[in-house]
Amino acid sequence: MIDWHQQWECFSPHFVDGKARVDLSQYGGPKETILMDPGPGFGDLSHPTTQMTLQLALPLITPTLPVTDIGCGSGILSLAVAKTGAPKVHAYEICPQGLAHAKSNAVLNHLQETITFPSTPISLSPSLILCNMTYYEQIAALKQYAPLFTLPHTLITSGILEDQADAYLSFLQPQHYQLIKQISSNGWCAFHFQK
Repeated sequence: MIDWHQQWECFSPHFVDGKARVDLSQYGGPKETILMDPGPGFGDLSHPTTQMTLQLALPLITPTLPVTDIGCGSGILSLAVAKTGAPKVHAYEICPQGLAHAKSNAVLNHLQETITFPSTPISLSPSLILCNMTYYEQIAALKQYAPLFTLPHTLITSGILEDQADAYLSFLQPQHYQLIKQISSNGWCAFHFQK
């Protein structure tokens, strides 16, 4: 059995006294701190892909635009955009342990009314969709959550290696996505698309 407390203590730079304490202002967000219990979900804003996803998403958060977080992992991006002012966040995660971890972190931050965890896709338009997963996970997610991608929306993605970027853009092109912005960090890419 994995000792998640030990894992987070070893690998999370934000881990202090049994919890990760993520200061959003260090990442361009408001002066808000996110508390996170250790667990199996990925993400505490220390990885470049999570940082870039948030960097591209923050300027787009408004009090009226709902956010969808696909592959929410620990819930870090859902928590961050909720703390930044997103009115509603719908978070999806296929790993049951990761989902339980994200739900626990939403409760820990008193955001269980803002962040929901639907079992089936909720299609909204306009909406902001976040997807921080590997190339192949994103291809699977686009199929699994197809209803989420049918209506006009803004899509922020990351988790794509720089040498996969051309293939990734070619994959999305037939789906009528317009590339607005592309950034990179430490060998990873992130993208802002409009559909």
